[in-house]
Amino acid sequence: MNVSDQTLIAALDMLEQGVPADDILARFPEEAEGLRPFLNTAAQLSALAPNPPAEARVASRKAFLAAAAAPAVMGSSRPWWFWLRKALAPTLALAAFLIFFSVAFVSASATSLPGDVLYNTKLFVEQARLARAGSPEERMALIEQFRQERIREVEMLLLSGRDAEVTFDGLIETLADDHWVVASILVGITGETAVEGNPQIDELARVYGRTQDGNLTASRIVVLTGDT
Repeated sequence: MNVSDQTLIAALDMLEQGVPADDILARFPEEAEGLRPFLNTAAQLSALAPNPPAEARVASRKAFLAAAAAPAVMGSSRPWWFWLRKALAPTLALAAFLIFFSVAFVSASATSLPGDVLYNTKLFVEQARLARAGSPEERMALIEQFRQERIREVEMLLLSGRDAEVTFDGLIETLADDHWVVASILVGITGETAVEGNPQIDELARVYGRTQDGNLTASRIVVLTGDT
């Protein structure tokens, strides 16, 4: 059954405003049969790209109208969905590109270091994984994995001589007046380094500091275990 342009525009506007598809079809009972496939396709596209720009919405609407008119102009040698698919191909390609770009963006952030553009994305993904942990055991395993990742990041920064603010947790292995060793990393101690807690060998400490020219200097160290 053919659907008029006016009906299709009105139906798409209602769908965009959040009106359920069944309610829209009930408003146009005489054209419901022909209208349903368009609404289903529009809903699927909306799920792929939940917040498209205004230009994309206009383009999609024009594509639907072109698809609706295509059978009458081009004859009945091809089914209506062939023309719809052809008209919507650019929109679907854009949606696929956006999904691919998002996955690539998150993957690229996994190797970033403190100071990199994507580092905050990396931390956000880690917090999201913790929030989705299905059990206390899984959560603890992730916490340990991320703790080791912070240590690896510091090691990479020291090897490359980069300047960056860092934070990491590790066991205290050595205590001296001018340096500690935490998680096998040499940590410089100065008169401005603030120490909270009672530092002892084999206690867990959190180090806040800066890497520069292959050295790490602590601005603050918090002893997380033992007597405080």
